[in-house]
Amino acid sequence: EQWEIWKEQFGRKEMVEVWKFYCGFTKLLHFDLLKLIKSKSYSRWEKKTLPQLLMISIYEAENEDIAMTVFTDDMFKYITYSSSSAYETAILGYFLKFSSNTESLCFRAKRSPIQVELALPAMLANQNLKILTLKSLGKSDL
Repeated sequence: EQWEIWKEQFGRKEMVEVWKFYCGFTKLLHFDLLKLIKSKSYSRWEKKTLPQLLMISIYEAENEDIAMTVFTDDMFKYITYSSSSAYETAILGYFLKFSSNTESLCFRAKRSPIQVELALPAMLANQNLKILTLKSLGKSDL
């Protein structure tokens, strides 16, 4: 069953692309993503990357019901998000559309300050965001 497979494989580096495909293909219908997240213990790498992996998952699934449920979880209260492409910046915008309890966001644009420009409207539209840190190209704060 899919539940058992993903309970074991979710969050592993080598399974990220397969997971993204699974999310897009199934739209995560009839899949309790929060239950999956809370049923596992995670390695240090997995804990660090979990919020961004979930954002990608839900973006790929295009399932607004799941977005409204998962993105209000406490794990999204303080977010550090790195983007190296317009695709990853679009994912952040999608997340911010549904996130109602994110208080702090550190956004790192790895390759281009244009990603900051693309993400800024979604950041400014999120009324719950109290602390916003923008970094471009790994250099000083903007």
